[in-house]
Amino acid sequence: MVTTTTPPPLRHMDSETLNKLYPPFQDPLPEGSASPLPDSVSDIRDLDVETLLKLYPPKKGPIPDSIRQFRPFALFISPLMQYFEILDLDAIVFGNGWIYYRDERGRISRIASDAYVSLNVSIDTLDVDRSYFVERVGKPPDFVMEIGSPSTASRDLDDKRSIYAHIGIAEYWLFDPEGGSIYGFPLMGLRLVDGEYAPIELDELPNGAVKGHSEALGLTLLYENGELHLIDPSTGLRLRRPTELAADEQAAQRRAEAAQRRAEAAETELAELRRRLNGE
Repeated sequence: MVTTTTPPPLRHMDSETLNKLYPPFQDPLPEGSASPLPDSVSDIRDLDVETLLKLYPPKKGPIPDSIRQFRPFALFISPLMQYFEILDLDAIVFGNGWIYYRDERGRISRIASDAYVSLNVSIDTLDVDRSYFVERVGKPPDFVMEIGSPSTASRDLDDKRSIYAHIGIAEYWLFDPEGGSIYGFPLMGLRLVDGEYAPIELDELPNGAVKGHSEALGLTLLYENGELHLIDPSTGLRLRRPTELAADEQAAQRRAEAAQRRAEAAETELAELRRRLNGE
């Protein structure tokens, strides 16, 4: 006789058992070496898009991989995209897509960052959705950021640091939304100097906040109360998030409507005064 055991209710399972029984989505394509170029092709820029997609498909899955990472990811890229649009500056702001590059042995390899920015590059340059080909674009991203996650922290601190330096990415930032429990620090910036990353000087503020300037973005990154903000150093003002801008517009609309009502009331009162003076 075969006996079966019924697993406990989901709410009573520990996280290890839960992940074994119901594993999260995993992209079937790992980071690392990708398919080599066909023998008939010497330059990846010579491939047509259809062949490119077959050999080097875009990364699958959500942006970013972890639910805990999504909010800080969205709150980071949204005001940044608006900022570049206001400046009318071509910039690619994206995350969790493959960055294809040549490794130390000349092989085509791939890596995914939580967020990256490539300046002075039109979105039309990316002929493959969700993938950034360094050779086809003609330059690496200028800025990458990793958002702390227990499952990726060690790789963020070690392997990715050397890979991003090899690719030639000018700045590498790490942000811990848990305040330092993942990375050991809430915020760190690295700037590429002579092929190696050097720490960017950060200021620790009395309230526990930490800030540092990104030359790549031309903005100051501020960690405060578990969140990452972007500051325009020319004004000292924080870049507004879409929800905040919407709230600002609604508040401005309410103020305008209130002013209109006051003006109409004043006009009515003035008309009544004139009527009385004229003995009407």
